[in-house]
Amino acid sequence: MKTFLMKMCSLLLFTTTGCCCNSTPAVVMEKNALLIDVRTPEEFRSGAIPGALNMPHDRIGETIASAAPDKKTPLYLYCRSGRRVGVAMATLKEQGYSVMHNLGGIEEARKKLALPEKK
Repeated sequence: MKTFLMKMCSLLLFTTTGCCCNSTPAVVMEKNALLIDVRTPEEFRSGAIPGALNMPHDRIGETIASAAPDKKTPLYLYCRSGRRVGVAMATLKEQGYSVMHNLGGIEEARKKLALPEKK
């Protein structure tokens, strides 16, 4: 029940902060946070969100410590559709990382971060 209530509160918060006015970003990244693109290097080269680090989901366990030695570093992850973020987050959780945010696919992440869509 507690989990259900937390999810409902999160949904309510997202829907109220992610309004159509675009004046307030739905997601404000925390200080010292890392934005991580878990797509392949080829996908990353074809277009990524500025400032994002490329750590493919199948190698993130090997590369994350060099970028985020502190396991409480806030991590914001995105991919093409959102599926690979879940895989990456499971790996990170196994390694002890505790502050992670799933931004979903790249276009969804752009919207959540109030960035212009790629043309």
